[in-house]
Amino acid sequence: MMIIDLPLDGGGAVRAGVIGSCRVYVPLGALARRGAATLRFHIKTVFSYTAAEAIQELAYSRGQLAVPDRLAPLVLNSPNADRLTDELVTLVETCQVFLVEISAWDYFVCGDLCFNYPSLANRFVRGAGPAVLAWFRQLSVNPSPPALVAAALDSLRANGKTADAVAEELLTSMVRLRPDAETFDRQVARTIFDPDRRWIFHPLFALPEGPQSGDKSREALRTHVAGAAARAGAELFDLSPLVAQAGRAAALEGGGIDAFHFAPAFLPTVGQALRDLLVGAPAA
Repeated sequence: MMIIDLPLDGGGAVRAGVIGSCRVYVPLGALARRGAATLRFHIKTVFSYTAAEAIQELAYSRGQLAVPDRLAPLVLNSPNADRLTDELVTLVETCQVFLVEISAWDYFVCGDLCFNYPSLANRFVRGAGPAVLAWFRQLSVNPSPPALVAAALDSLRANGKTADAVAEELLTSMVRLRPDAETFDRQVARTIFDPDRRWIFHPLFALPEGPQSGDKSREALRTHVAGAAARAGAELFDLSPLVAQAGRAAALEGGGIDAFHFAPAFLPTVGQALRDLLVGAPAA
């Protein structure tokens, strides 16, 4: 969660709550660093890619959800759950507009909490051995079979990782979910905890011609986000025209090779577009 104040040309400011990934946090953070905005709060280690994760992050930030310390390293990317402050709760309630990125289909659930792919991959799977990687790759709507859990626990121990009750809980109970169309709509609608505020949903940009430009799953997700936002009475913000106008090589990292991250030189353009969006009138 990022909370940022964006000054208006005629005085005053718009307070925005932003939930997403580095694709929105980095350009907005750059605005603040050059004095074009004021950063009020940012949990820099927590990213969100799905509506399910956004619902959870908003509930946590509003003081309505507790994250147990044993799971905080994976949910909050922090050794404990004390990141929540009274200041954050107050700031969330004073936001006038919310921007929510939805850039992935799948999310992971253990108990009542959501986990995202990068958090699990980087903090739990990486360096834990082939059996843990095999466990991760086969995650589905069904809990993992006991034999795979046992092999993964052995793999954790063999690679110097902690194989405690928390690890066993994750290996035993974790499932991977992909919402159907009806569930997707419900999740987007549930994100909007106060319909009197301005809500904007932000899909992953379409790829200009080149590697992965024909990714049907990516395009299907973009279509779902647009439809769900419209049915929820929210706005949609799509950076695809801006990326296309700049050209793939200029807009995307690695001279256009990276299909998910913006080139450093393109970030100011993204930041300005986000600033104009958040301070502007609702889209027609």
